[in-house]
Amino acid sequence: MAHQKTDNLVVKSLLAIVVSILTIAMLQSCGKTAAVAPSSSTTKLCVVDASPDLLPMQIYLSSLQLGTAGKFFNYPTITNYYSVYSGEQVIQLRNHYLASVFYVDSVLKDNRNYTLFITGLASATTRADTLTYILTTDYSAIPTLGYGKIRFVNASPRTAGLDISANGTTAFSNITYKKVSSYIEVPAGIYAFKVNATATPASTLTTLSNITIQDGRLYTIYTRGLVGRTDSAAFTAAVINNQ
Repeated sequence: MAHQKTDNLVVKSLLAIVVSILTIAMLQSCGKTAAVAPSSSTTKLCVVDASPDLLPMQIYLSSLQLGTAGKFFNYPTITNYYSVYSGEQVIQLRNHYLASVFYVDSVLKDNRNYTLFITGLASATTRADTLTYILTTDYSAIPTLGYGKIRFVNASPRTAGLDISANGTTAFSNITYKKVSSYIEVPAGIYAFKVNATATPASTLTTLSNITIQDGRLYTIYTRGLVGRTDSAAFTAAVINNQ
């Protein structure tokens, strides 16, 4: 009898060990992430890192990493459009120092283009400078023949209103931080876009020269960086082709 009890204890101990190993394996498997699979996606997302002091980051949509596994995004990255799942999204940023969760209050629709601007400051000491995002829908009606469309996104922390002129003609006025203008039509051609503070229109903050606007295309002009800085975080602007 004593020998039988010993055998039973041994069997029970082995079963307990096997169950523990299987449980750990299952937990590890659930914790893994994978790149979003284009084959099972129905919409597209471009990512713009416009936060000048955010260290290289990874982006997750729910539990799936954007891009290839281990992919990091650096300032001032502008990605191509990634194929992603449509529907409600929880977007998370991760790097070696922080994990910030952004709850997007929009549903990504099927067969659309979107841009996620990461802006604000990771080192923020005030609420106005907090790391945040701007999510835009990169969609508009087809421009008139011979025209393209442009819009403006102010993604520069600590800026008040900004104006944009296109070849000397005002295109956008008093666009404040985190605001997104509507698309407007402009004749296809080559442009110089000047960015001025609304309060001081005679002083140009930055200029985009020799920018080609093509017939039938959509473009986003956006600002990033900090006014007054002269290093890698200096205020500047860039153009994104939305089609």
